[in-house]
Amino acid sequence: MKINYFFAATVLTLNFELQTLNCSAQVIAGDAYHSISICTDGTVRACGYNGYGMLGNGNTVDKSTPVQVNGLSGIRAVAAGMYHSLFVKNDGTVWACGWNGFGQLGDGNPTVDKSTPGQVISLSGITGVAAGERHSIFLKNDGTVWVCGWNAYGQLGDGSNVDKSVPVKVNSLSGIIAVAAGMDHSLFVKNDGTVWTCGYNANGQLGDGTNLSKNAPVQVSSLSGITAAAGGWEHSVFLKNDGTAWACGKNTDGQLGDGTTANSTTPVQVNGVSGITAVATGVYHSLFVKNDGTAWVCGRNFYGQLGDGTTINSATPIQVSGLSGITAVAEAGHHSIFLKNDGTVWVCGRNFFGQLGDGTTVDKSTLVQMNTCVVPVCNPATITPCSATTFCQGGSVTLTANAASSYLWSNNSTAQSIVVSASGNYSVTTTNAGGCSSASSATSVTVNALPTVSINGNTS
Repeated sequence: MKINYFFAATVLTLNFELQTLNCSAQVIAGDAYHSISICTDGTVRACGYNGYGMLGNGNTVDKSTPVQVNGLSGIRAVAAGMYHSLFVKNDGTVWACGWNGFGQLGDGNPTVDKSTPGQVISLSGITGVAAGERHSIFLKNDGTVWVCGWNAYGQLGDGSNVDKSVPVKVNSLSGIIAVAAGMDHSLFVKNDGTVWTCGYNANGQLGDGTNLSKNAPVQVSSLSGITAAAGGWEHSVFLKNDGTAWACGKNTDGQLGDGTTANSTTPVQVNGVSGITAVATGVYHSLFVKNDGTAWVCGRNFYGQLGDGTTINSATPIQVSGLSGITAVAEAGHHSIFLKNDGTVWVCGRNFFGQLGDGTTVDKSTLVQMNTCVVPVCNPATITPCSATTFCQGGSVTLTANAASSYLWSNNSTAQSIVVSASGNYSVTTTNAGGCSSASSATSVTVNALPTVSINGNTS
């Protein structure tokens, strides 16, 4: 149910041995229970709930610090659904993992979940993705849109209410420049500044003035000059090219930001903020970035997702205190993610599954830094002899490598220590738990021949 935000950032990274490196996050995304980030090396990190394998690390164990998604490199865009994740590679292919109960992974095998990413079939030239609770949206470089997954409310926009386990084209759309997804609705921004929506509409989140769900995209006629959109659980937010934000749908917690808690079936202007450059939505809250680098939020605050140190809702946007230089925000269920221009990423809100990525499972009503872009880094392999490495024939020396997960010595031994009794140069390659290998420098062992004893003179 997320729109993706691209940014450059240097963030704290940790390795297996707790060394510190610099790594740059390009993209962040999140949903109610997990968070995803891409590093500048094109690899992906994820944290939070993993019951369906949506963290993509080959198991279903929750993680409170980001772990690397298996087998992916060259990733340029990501999206997080309720229980599934989508990844776009630089080559335009798409990969997916997690829950597949309605075919949302797009591999033609509905009901077969994946804990490591598999390729979405029949797609190429993909530039953007969005993920709803149980459906997926793909934007191609030709401006067409492709969809798969659950379709009970028509959220796929293909004119039917039939689920799809392989992507199908939304024939009525062209010239699309951005896509977004709510829980069960979809949003499409065209290159002419119009916005189109389909799917579940009980609270007016489609913005067409009705409460009727639509299985084909309808234009939000009251809006023009739209550059971006974001979909919450049952509300939508739109960014105009004049820096204003507009919202529609469910408003019971003040997530529309208009100062009321009344639902609206047509977009209303968000109060008190202008010069907006980015928007995002949580389940029942909304986020805005201004051109002065401040971040503003409104809506539900039950888990502290507004980051103001309280759990009190706000029906008008309030500034997130302690933050400046914000360049992007990510929508993330009941939590919020903010990127600063110094490269740090800050989070607040619900953390029951570790989705804040701070190493805990404690909710936060004030901002904490996310330990994103965790990169396993090798410590240099070393060899420690237990005694002198020069000795006489018949002696020996024990060589011991530094602690690691596995070892391969130059004499093909795989033990941590070897006993050497012959002259030669000995080295070892160690591999740590993160899969990183390092080769040691050679240790020279010299074995001297025993001295020859000569006896001169009378031995009688």
